[in-house]
Amino acid sequence: MKRLIIMPVMITFSLFFTDHAWGRPMARDRAKKTAPIRRVNPVAPKLPGRATLRKIPDPTTIHVVKTGKIAEERPFRITACTLNDGHIFVGWEAFADMAGQPHRGRAGRGARYNTQFQRRGVDMIYTLTRDSYFLESNNSVPLANGNILLAFNDKEDQRTGSGRGRYVLLSSEMRVIVGPITFCQRDPKSISATSMLDGDAALIAYGDASSERYQGKFLIVDSSGKIITRPKPYTNKGDVTEVAAGTTWNGKAFVAYNCSEDGSLTLEVNVLGNISRWSRALFNYQTVTGLAVCPLFDKNTLVLCNRQGAARSLLIGPDGKYIGGFKQFHPEQAHDMQATLLSNDNVFVSFTTPGEKAMCVVLDSTGKRIKGPKALCEGYNVQPGLDTIAQTKLHNDMVAVVTQGYRKAPHNDDVTLWTVLK
Repeated sequence: MKRLIIMPVMITFSLFFTDHAWGRPMARDRAKKTAPIRRVNPVAPKLPGRATLRKIPDPTTIHVVKTGKIAEERPFRITACTLNDGHIFVGWEAFADMAGQPHRGRAGRGARYNTQFQRRGVDMIYTLTRDSYFLESNNSVPLANGNILLAFNDKEDQRTGSGRGRYVLLSSEMRVIVGPITFCQRDPKSISATSMLDGDAALIAYGDASSERYQGKFLIVDSSGKIITRPKPYTNKGDVTEVAAGTTWNGKAFVAYNCSEDGSLTLEVNVLGNISRWSRALFNYQTVTGLAVCPLFDKNTLVLCNRQGAARSLLIGPDGKYIGGFKQFHPEQAHDMQATLLSNDNVFVSFTTPGEKAMCVVLDSTGKRIKGPKALCEGYNVQPGLDTIAQTKLHNDMVAVVTQGYRKAPHNDDVTLWTVLK
């Protein structure tokens, strides 16, 4: 009899969760099986403040936007102004050919440039050319009709060094259309010119040696070159040895000057030639040097000068009284100081130093230095005290500065340099 042998069989059931449809895995399990594998790059832990570690511009730095070279010569008595169309006029004393002579002389030369300092047209000569000619107190004023007034001391007498105060009027095409007109017969001191009434006229202030002493005088010329106020004195004693003029917020001319008997003083003149505010002493009838002025939007005026061996600023109110005291912005004397008002009522100042360097700073509306000092045309020397630096305001509060530059041996080169700053 065969016996039926039943072998034990082990059946293993896999138990897993299912949803309401029997035998179908739950949705979360299906997702785990079908989801693609994502590779994630490791991320460094974010440190506190990491997003603010980017470099922030230094608010006390004056930035060079661009720089270049105008000519291969060493200029003196530089002047510059911005014209209505945005172009820049630059005038200076330079070498020029002399008719019938094998050698070159010197003369006042001018040229027009765009904002990249590319020359537009040719150079023009606005003075006579002489063997040992030199200018003094070279000024340029842009006028509302596009003309340019140039006022200067024309050192025509080579034997005595004596000159005459003259002005010419240039058209926007760089042609002399009026002048030269002589307004001072004998060696004027420290001529300074500024526009009035938005460029409808210009005031020329100076010390007149053709009078008994260097009497302070001014004249006013309209935009066509016609004299509308003949030379008129604003002092009756002492010698006026230095003068600086600027345009106020209401179109008047602000004049600061040094008088040998009364110290340093200021006054205001309207376009009719009337002195609307007579002279008032700058600071306890003391004399300062190196004068430059910059009227502000807030109706005050900033006067720049040298006092006690340093370059300083002094704020003058609408009544002619000084506000506060002197503020030092450079530790040594500054020469050839230039001041330009910016849209935020700050003042851009450039100057030369006794160490033959060109520098610039920015002052606030109280005269306190807030930017700089910044060295210009590094690697080159600049002769101080010969008007070897000039500046003019461009768009967007940029300022163009034109300087002399020369290098000693082994380079021995002379150049005219330009720098645009902001």
